[in-house]
Amino acid sequence: MPQFSVVVPVYRAERTLARCIASILGQTFSDFEVILVDDGSPDNSGALCDLFCTYDVRVRVIHTENRGPAAARNEGLDRACGKWIVFCDSDDEMERDALEKYHQAALETGADVLIGDITRVEGANSTRYHLFSHRFVLEEKKDIDKLVHTIICNWLNPWPPIDFFASGYGSPVNRAIRRDVIEKHTIRFDVRLYNAEDLLFNVLVCLNSNRIAYIMENTYFYRFNKMSITNKRCGKEFIYQNETVIKVFWDLSKNLNKTQEWSAALSTMALGRLISLYRQYVFHPKSEIPWFQRRKMVRELALRDEYRNALPNAILSALPRFRRIVGCFVKKEKYSLIVLMYIMRTIVKHTGLRFQPLKLD
Repeated sequence: MPQFSVVVPVYRAERTLARCIASILGQTFSDFEVILVDDGSPDNSGALCDLFCTYDVRVRVIHTENRGPAAARNEGLDRACGKWIVFCDSDDEMERDALEKYHQAALETGADVLIGDITRVEGANSTRYHLFSHRFVLEEKKDIDKLVHTIICNWLNPWPPIDFFASGYGSPVNRAIRRDVIEKHTIRFDVRLYNAEDLLFNVLVCLNSNRIAYIMENTYFYRFNKMSITNKRCGKEFIYQNETVIKVFWDLSKNLNKTQEWSAALSTMALGRLISLYRQYVFHPKSEIPWFQRRKMVRELALRDEYRNALPNAILSALPRFRRIVGCFVKKEKYSLIVLMYIMRTIVKHTGLRFQPLKLD
């Protein structure tokens, strides 16, 4: 049995796959297997997977019909043999000593989940972000719940670093998870979701773990892709997908008889998702919604049950400034002001104009 199983879902990755696999096969810790799941990719990705399989005996390839990243990761989990599970996306890379860092941390902490940092790469620029202010090992249920609240809504981070960046908390790629935790509790990615399946997976993993460690070491390079699922303009299906995500989390909360803190976290997440819907659907630069209809759309979305019911418990103070202002206007039903906020934001973005606060003598 290898120490690690690295699961890589592959789809339309012929340009980036070689770099990704090289970062895995070049690990300083060598006791691992790689499971490449070709998710019915229409380009040459599947052939490249087969090529890597002949190059290194640690590589296994699974070819499936296209069902999305959640199903592809589940396929990898079903075939994994390692003691630990690590995920890597086919357009990103792992730090060359990531597995060694995980292995050493496992020996030192005895944790079920090991969380590392992420470096964001955009073109020639790269920035490393700490997820939390310090290393820690969580064992108390109340502390693990705080971490889960952060995964659900990362602005509720109780241990924020100085360079806080709202990314990497719900992602599965910057961590190692004991496979027996996953198998004992039959945890899999929810194939109904395509933009929060990793969030739900990590919540379930943490809730079923006895000890979780944050190692404060970089383990992953995330290559920002403006055309990825999470960054591109969204259509109407994103409205229904958002509502499904929120419903799934509320159902989970009810089944677990969770506390008021959970309700606040889920409510804040719901409000944050509404504001993301405004950004990625209503006010996206390529939105097909006429401007004269956007106020009506802003109002209709805000009045949907999934968002309206969340408003009383949402923690506005936890949100970044722009989202906090929009959230305040949503609560006060000032929909015209929300449209004005996004118009001003568009002007600032495209002209470089900056609005200075008034200085009163």
